Amino acid sequence: MNISKSKLGEETSSARSTALQDSARGPPKKGHQLVVSIVIVLATLVVFVAAYLLFFRTVFVIAYCDTDDCISHAYTLSAALDPSVNPCEDFHAYVCGRWQRSATHESIQDGLVRLALNNSVAELESDLWEDERASQFYHKCLKPEKSGSIRNIHLLKAFMRNSLWLVWPYEVPKSDGKLHPLLVMLRMALRWDVNFLFGVEIAYNTSSGGAVPFVKWGQLGAAWRDHLATPMSGPEYLQHILDNLGALNAPLIGATAKELQDIEKDFTSDIYGSLHSPANQTFIALNKLDDRTSVLPNSWANFFRQVFGETGDGLLLSLDNLIAFEDSRIVDSLQRLFLQHFREQAGNDTKDLFLIGLSWMFIQSHLWAVAGKPSLMFRDAAESKMKIACLEYVDSRLGLLSSVKHVTGRYKTPEIRQAVSSFVNRSKQTMDSLLRTAKWIDEDTLNGARSKIHTMTVNILPAEYFFAPKARAELYASFPDASNSVFVDVWQQYSEHYQRLQSHRHFPDVYSKRMTFHREPYTYKYLTNTVDVALVGLEPPLYYLNATLAITFAGVGYRIAREMCRSIDEQGQAVDSKGALNQWWKPVLTTEFSRRTSCDLKLSPAPAGHGAPVVALLPTIPALEVAFAAYKLAVADDIRVRGAHDLRLRKLESFSDDQIFFMSFCYGLCAKREGSNGDECNVPVKHSRAFAEAFQCPLNSPMNVPEKCTYFLD
Repeated sequence: MNISKSKLGEETSSARSTALQDSARGPPKKGHQLVVSIVIVLATLVVFVAAYLLFFRTVFVIAYCDTDDCISHAYTLSAALDPSVNPCEDFHAYVCGRWQRSATHESIQDGLVRLALNNSVAELESDLWEDERASQFYHKCLKPEKSGSIRNIHLLKAFMRNSLWLVWPYEVPKSDGKLHPLLVMLRMALRWDVNFLFGVEIAYNTSSGGAVPFVKWGQLGAAWRDHLATPMSGPEYLQHILDNLGALNAPLIGATAKELQDIEKDFTSDIYGSLHSPANQTFIALNKLDDRTSVLPNSWANFFRQVFGETGDGLLLSLDNLIAFEDSRIVDSLQRLFLQHFREQAGNDTKDLFLIGLSWMFIQSHLWAVAGKPSLMFRDAAESKMKIACLEYVDSRLGLLSSVKHVTGRYKTPEIRQAVSSFVNRSKQTMDSLLRTAKWIDEDTLNGARSKIHTMTVNILPAEYFFAPKARAELYASFPDASNSVFVDVWQQYSEHYQRLQSHRHFPDVYSKRMTFHREPYTYKYLTNTVDVALVGLEPPLYYLNATLAITFAGVGYRIAREMCRSIDEQGQAVDSKGALNQWWKPVLTTEFSRRTSCDLKLSPAPAGHGAPVVALLPTIPALEVAFAAYKLAVADDIRVRGAHDLRLRKLESFSDDQIFFMSFCYGLCAKREGSNGDECNVPVKHSRAFAEAFQCPLNSPMNVPEKCTYFLD
């Protein structure tokens, strides 16, 4: 890192010694002895003070970070700041004010995703010879040959009927009890990951080795987001149906246009609503799932075990096996949908509207790509949107291969990758230290919490194998060659093969790694004690390769700390480090825990007509405590190497390192999404004594409340 220094003040030190001579002859008098003793003591004291000043006291020096990354971050922050706002009144408005007025995206995170998607498209399109699997798959989606489109449609029909058991629109499925929609959805999710409403991954707890089915929301990709952005009238929707069925050379049977439109609305509403609201993970024993979905009696255990038996992974599910749900609303959504659209064993003459709905959602999701007709889903600017949608197909099966040049170029040396691991380890060590200094936590509970932190896996960078070209080629060699196949054939083969890789030891850190995310770039999974990170969460302004410690720990450091702190929240307290349901958090602490977590956070009023973003003490407050403490400890180590520096940024010379920490923390949370009120930034800092000191905020000012909510700190 390039650092330049300038002294704020020169220190001088001097030692003074006095030679005393006794000119009096004969024995010295008592008065003279006293004077001599005092002078000797004073002289000795002066010598010690001089030595301290000369050898131990460090000249206070300002240092400037002159790397390209520091310069870029300083420019980014300075362009976002609104100097007309007092930071002690509204820190979010101060840090993000000008950004909110000029940004073209809803949040910093949204901007990161958009940039990453565009960069991945550019990387795929730079492979002019289409030598790699990722670019082959991408171009087969983007520009299918006319003859290929005909074969694609033929293969799609066969895939739907023979593999997915979706017979509509060529037959009307019946509610006769022979084919249950839940079984169909579980097969679609587990074998091919093509179910609209939810997907299923198999995750593993590294401490116990136990397998955990993890049910996640389905994804509203680019095609669906564009389709839902402009609601259709009844006649428009009828034409939309006829256009899709026309491409399949199929009639509209078994359902009216209104029924299909209602099904679409019901299937998409919960997924769409989950995109910008916090997920609430839940875990339910397999034999208890029927209790949560009363409309599906005696279904979950039988169907889950049946589909697991089909996958061939050798995984056996017991009745008390826990099933993890990304969001408890997935279970509620299934209950509601089955109540509305499913009649079990209603008779041979009753159509199964739920199965018709599954077919219709599948057709809309994929026919535009299969037939090479983006107009079936995209309303305008179809070509540019289709590129992103085709990229989504590639990423869903080949992961980081669409961004391999960027990833391997950015993290090209072992030293760069080790630096990432180092700040992760620093964050874990700091949280461990803060746990040990929290006097209100008893020893048994402390040991349980420390065990979770020590065994936690932070899945942040791909495995080292990914960065070695030969090893990477071997990892992906099992995916069939796509050069002589049409799109549907490649997609079907890649889908089934990808799902079978879930038991592979590099599935978490290679095959399932992604550049972008659909909800949050950092996610903690309770039953596996794992933090998964999408690599876009390691892009500027959240992380730079050559920036200051303040910038690093305020960006990616805070986000890692936030997910680590979930391991000790109310749900985390009921799951031990091995993923077993075990109330390791002792009841004796319940009162003190409740007192701390029920502290008045001084939340801002929600904007009219909107619910405020959910900001809870856990994990927000302790996460900032951990991130700031980790930053200060890292600075202390850095001081021993470089000297005592207040490391500042050019263009923001008047801001101290601590101030840059808090500004960088808040900038990563900048958002102008409708209903956002800045609490994600303001609430943690108004309860931070370090923030109040850094910005000299008067007590009782909005950003320095007198009664502070803390977790680790007192």
